[in-house]
Amino acid sequence: MKSRFSIHHNLQFFIGDLTALASLVFAIVFMLTTNDQIPVHYDLAWNPTRYGSPGVLLIIPLTMLPTNLIIHAIAYFLPPERWNLPSQPKEGCEEKLYQIIAYMLSLIVFESGIYSLLFTVAAAYDIRVLLCFITITYIVIILATCIIDIIVYVKKNTEF
Repeated sequence: MKSRFSIHHNLQFFIGDLTALASLVFAIVFMLTTNDQIPVHYDLAWNPTRYGSPGVLLIIPLTMLPTNLIIHAIAYFLPPERWNLPSQPKEGCEEKLYQIIAYMLSLIVFESGIYSLLFTVAAAYDIRVLLCFITITYIVIILATCIIDIIVYVKKNTEF
């Protein structure tokens, strides 16, 4: 049986996990090498309203890295028959449909890892416009990834 994970899927998983890990390492190094407080809260005009320890930079990496690793583990170790799919795959097209969902999972890990690194760096250096931009972009991209892949899944399932 051919693996449902192509080199492309594996590369996306690897980059996502690596960038999430890099964001954790960056946050730890930044936290240990700076004595300054950093902005941790902003008003609607993006003016800092509260400052805190650089340790708050650990929040996103410590959330994203385990989440990425869990998604990665589910994709590889949980039998696809147990995945929560948009609809029951029709007989004969299961592997093609599983590949579509595997692609979605690898994209989510990739996007989350990139977001974790960009957000951590932007927060550390107080790049306010980037914080807002990448967060909104991340939300839109994650939603688009899920919606598009679900539509493709349903369309392919009805074709067979």
